[in-house]
Amino acid sequence: TPGWFGDLAFSTNDNKWLVVSQGPNGIFGRIIDAYQNPIGEAFRISPSEQSIGDKGVGAPSVAYSPDANKFLVVWYHFVDNANLHGDYGRFVSPDGTMGNAFKFNDREPILSFGATKASALKYDAKNKRFVMIWQPFVATIDFEGNRGQLVNIQDPSNGGIWNPKV
Repeated sequence: TPGWFGDLAFSTNDNKWLVVSQGPNGIFGRIIDAYQNPIGEAFRISPSEQSIGDKGVGAPSVAYSPDANKFLVVWYHFVDNANLHGDYGRFVSPDGTMGNAFKFNDREPILSFGATKASALKYDAKNKRFVMIWQPFVATIDFEGNRGQLVNIQDPSNGGIWNPKV
């Protein structure tokens, strides 16, 4: 995929990878088989400029749910237009088909996935939700794209959590 700030996740049901990256005008993905062979062309994950705009999209992260057999790709969109500013997600199937992009955070703090080393996106198989952590917040996203409560987990006794893991 074109760009930088990449991430990848593996589909255990289909033995395929989804590789995502930030390009010069959007978030892109590409399906790769278990032997590192590309399946099809790279494709745009962030909506086209006519939808939410691609200027200022960045830092994608991806995780896979074997329960839903789909990947969740998240990214942030930073522009001066308050209607577009926020955090977005989109579900992608292992064959590359996609659901609609959705906005799950439109207020401060903007989550800035992948922009710092202090962020992570994983799937919680026990609770059947995606878990996002970025300094100093944690939240979940369900299979419909609804974000759970935003929780500040910063510990003032040690100056904060600087490299959280999930």
